[in-house]
Amino acid sequence: MRNEKLVLVLSLFLIFVGFTAILFGYWEALQPKTGPVGNGATLPTFLQILPSILAIVTGILNLAHIVYRRRKAYFNNKDNQENKDQNPS
Repeated sequence: MRNEKLVLVLSLFLIFVGFTAILFGYWEALQPKTGPVGNGATLPTFLQILPSILAIVTGILNLAHIVYRRRKAYFNNKDNQENKDQNPS
Protein backbone atom coordinates (compact mmCIF):
# COMPACT_ATOMS: atom_id res chain seq x y z
CA MET A 1 0.00 0.00 0.00
CA ARG A 2 2.78 2.44 0.86
CA ASN A 3 4.69 1.51 -2.26
CA GLU A 4 1.62 2.17 -4.41
CA LYS A 5 1.14 5.59 -2.84
CA LEU A 6 4.79 6.43 -3.42
CA VAL A 7 4.57 5.39 -7.08
CA LEU A 8 1.38 7.42 -7.47
CA VAL A 9 2.98 10.55 -6.00
CA LEU A 10 6.17 10.12 -8.02
CA SER A 11 4.29 9.60 -11.28
CA LEU A 12 2.25 12.77 -10.70
CA PHE A 13 5.49 14.58 -9.85
CA LEU A 14 7.11 13.38 -13.10
CA ILE A 15 4.16 14.61 -15.14
CA PHE A 16 4.25 17.99 -13.38
CA VAL A 17 8.02 18.39 -13.76
CA GLY A 18 7.91 17.42 -17.44
CA PHE A 19 5.23 19.97 -18.30
CA THR A 20 6.94 22.62 -16.18
CA ALA A 21 10.28 22.05 -17.95
CA ILE A 22 8.69 22.31 -21.39
CA LEU A 23 6.79 25.48 -20.48
CA PHE A 24 9.91 27.04 -18.94
CA GLY A 25 11.97 26.16 -22.02
CA TYR A 26 9.52 27.89 -24.35
CA TRP A 27 9.11 30.84 -21.98
CA GLU A 28 12.88 31.30 -21.74
CA ALA A 29 13.28 31.04 -25.53
CA LEU A 30 10.66 33.71 -26.17
CA GLN A 31 12.13 36.29 -23.76
CA PRO A 32 13.61 39.27 -25.60
CA LYS A 33 17.39 39.30 -25.61
CA THR A 34 19.46 42.40 -26.20
CA GLY A 35 23.05 42.93 -27.10
CA PRO A 36 25.38 40.37 -28.64
CA VAL A 37 23.25 37.46 -27.40
CA GLY A 38 21.38 37.21 -30.68
CA ASN A 39 18.29 38.16 -32.58
CA GLY A 40 14.93 36.47 -32.45
CA ALA A 41 13.67 33.46 -30.63
CA THR A 42 15.45 30.14 -30.86
CA LEU A 43 12.85 27.60 -29.84
CA PRO A 44 13.97 24.40 -28.13
CA THR A 45 14.75 21.54 -30.48
CA PHE A 46 13.24 18.09 -30.24
CA LEU A 47 16.38 16.70 -28.60
CA GLN A 48 16.23 19.40 -25.94
CA ILE A 49 12.57 18.62 -25.20
CA LEU A 50 12.98 14.82 -25.37
CA PRO A 51 13.90 14.30 -21.66
CA SER A 52 10.80 16.23 -20.60
CA ILE A 53 8.61 14.27 -23.00
CA LEU A 54 10.05 11.00 -21.68
CA ALA A 55 9.40 12.12 -18.10
CA ILE A 56 5.76 12.87 -18.97
CA VAL A 57 5.32 9.53 -20.78
CA THR A 58 6.94 7.64 -17.89
CA GLY A 59 4.67 9.40 -15.40
CA ILE A 60 1.56 8.63 -17.45
CA LEU A 61 2.51 4.96 -17.88
CA ASN A 62 3.26 4.56 -14.17
CA LEU A 63 0.01 6.31 -13.29
CA ALA A 64 -1.97 4.00 -15.57
CA HIS A 65 -0.21 0.96 -14.12
CA ILE A 66 -0.84 1.92 -10.50
CA VAL A 67 -4.51 2.70 -11.21
CA TYR A 68 -4.85 -0.71 -12.87
CA ARG A 69 -3.27 -2.45 -9.87
CA ARG A 70 -5.47 -0.57 -7.38
CA ARG A 71 -8.65 -1.36 -9.32
CA LYS A 72 -7.64 -5.01 -9.68
CA ALA A 73 -6.97 -5.30 -5.95
CA TYR A 74 -10.25 -3.54 -5.11
CA PHE A 75 -12.34 -5.83 -7.29
CA ASN A 76 -10.51 -8.97 -6.08
CA ASN A 77 -11.23 -7.97 -2.48
CA LYS A 78 -14.85 -7.23 -3.36
CA ASP A 79 -15.26 -10.65 -5.04
CA ASN A 80 -13.61 -12.41 -2.10
CA GLN A 81 -15.92 -10.58 0.32
CA GLU A 82 -19.00 -11.64 -1.68
CA ASN A 83 -17.81 -15.27 -1.71
CA LYS A 84 -17.35 -15.19 2.07
CA ASP A 85 -20.86 -13.77 2.53
CA GLN A 86 -22.40 -16.52 0.37
CA ASN A 87 -20.40 -19.42 1.83
CA PRO A 88 -19.81 -18.75 5.52
CA SER A 89 -17.63 -21.63 6.65
